Amino acid sequence: NNDSIWANPGVGCYYIPPPPNGDTIPPVVNYVAAFSSTSVLVEFSEPINVSGEDINNYTGLGVVLNAIRNTNGDEVTLTLATPLVSGDMYVLTVDNVRDTSDNVMVTSQSFNLIWVSINPLTENKIRFYPNPADKFIFIEVDNNTYEIEIYDIQGKLQIRKELISSKSRINIETLNKGIYLLKIINTTNGEINSRKLIIQ
Repeated sequence: NNDSIWANPGVGCYYIPPPPNGDTIPPVVNYVAAFSSTSVLVEFSEPINVSGEDINNYTGLGVVLNAIRNTNGDEVTLTLATPLVSGDMYVLTVDNVRDTSDNVMVTSQSFNLIWVSINPLTENKIRFYPNPADKFIFIEVDNNTYEIEIYDIQGKLQIRKELISSKSRINIETLNKGIYLLKIINTTNGEINSRKLIIQ
């Protein structure tokens, strides 16, 4: 069978039984991110069962049309009936989701969520690279004055910096791996260009 026997020299052998019903650790949400005004990704700590596709387990974003698991079962994509308003703050609450061993979330989890649309008029004037990045990103802009802000997936500001030239190098070594929102703000006219930044 699959039971384990452990031996310690001079002490002897003893049996360690497996936990009842296998996995006893409930799932938690690692992060959430809006990839469009009507599409939100929810990543879990482990594969989840069909409860992850119950739209009633996701509240705070209006009507959820459907919730679809990925092939690994640890991510769910929510499709929203009403588009998120650019720049507004939302609070997504996830509850009652179970893993594949039927362990239910211990408590509900809530996450701040911001969706910022890209202005197509300024998109071609701004470049940033590499993406994904690990230590630095480079940002190229036109001759207007700009500053950048980097937010984590919970909407907390992590970095704010004024761009002092048309090509700037930004140190991101203090940021943990994950998905961030990069805002490039034209301080001359107030236009905001937002991009998804992946740090690996």
